[in-house]
Amino acid sequence: MCTLTYLPTNNGFIVTQNRDESPLRGKPIFPYKSESPLAHYPKDPDGDGTWMAATKDTVVCVLNGAFEPHERHLPYKHSRGLLPLLILIRPDHELKLSDAEELEPFSVFIFNSKYVRRYTWDAQDLYLEEFSPSDRHIFQSAPLYSPAMQSLRSDWFFNWSIIHPTPHPKDILEFHLLGGEGNGETDICMYRPGVQTTAITQVVYTPLSTTYSYRNLLSDEEGEISF
Repeated sequence: MCTLTYLPTNNGFIVTQNRDESPLRGKPIFPYKSESPLAHYPKDPDGDGTWMAATKDTVVCVLNGAFEPHERHLPYKHSRGLLPLLILIRPDHELKLSDAEELEPFSVFIFNSKYVRRYTWDAQDLYLEEFSPSDRHIFQSAPLYSPAMQSLRSDWFFNWSIIHPTPHPKDILEFHLLGGEGNGETDICMYRPGVQTTAITQVVYTPLSTTYSYRNLLSDEEGEISF
C-alpha cells in the first residue's frame, strides 16, 4: 500500500497505486463489489478491507504509516484497509478522530473532481491536508522509504512528468512498473526480502465512466471493470 500517484487529465483524473506487502498475504479477490457503500476494489482476504476503493466519482486509498516510521503496538482495533469503505459511506467523505483511535498509523487519500485530501494518523493526532486537484502528486509510505528515498523517487516522478505532459493511463502504469534505476530497495516497483510490490491498481475517472484495473504481479493475473 505504499506508492501512490495522482494525475489530473483534461476531463478527469488517474490514480495509480503500488501495493508493497509481504508476498505471503492472502491473494486479493478482484473484482469485488460491496453494496454499502456501492464500491469496487480488490478485497484483502486477510483483513477484509482494501488499499484502494472506488465509487463512480471518488477514489480512497490507504498507505501504511504517517509522516515517519513507527513501532507496532499490537493489537489494533481493526485493519486499516477498512477505512476506505468507512469513508465512502459518508456523504462528505469525512474521517473522525474516533475512527483513527486504536489503529496503526496510516495515511488515507481521497480523490475526486473537487478535491485531493489526505488524512494522517500518527497514533496521537489526526491531521487533514488539502492538495490542488489540478497538480500532479506522488505519495509514499514513510515506514518503507526514508526521506532521502522519497526525494529520489519524487525526482523520478517529476522528471517522468516533464516527458509525459499528457500521459495515457498506460504511461503511468509503465512508470509504476519500471520507474527507477534497477535497485529493488528504491525502485517504484520495489523488491526486498519479505516485502515487495505485489499488485498495481489504477482508477481512471471521467464524467462518462470510471475504469478500475488490477494487476497481480505474483500471479501475473489482470482484470478490469468499468462502471
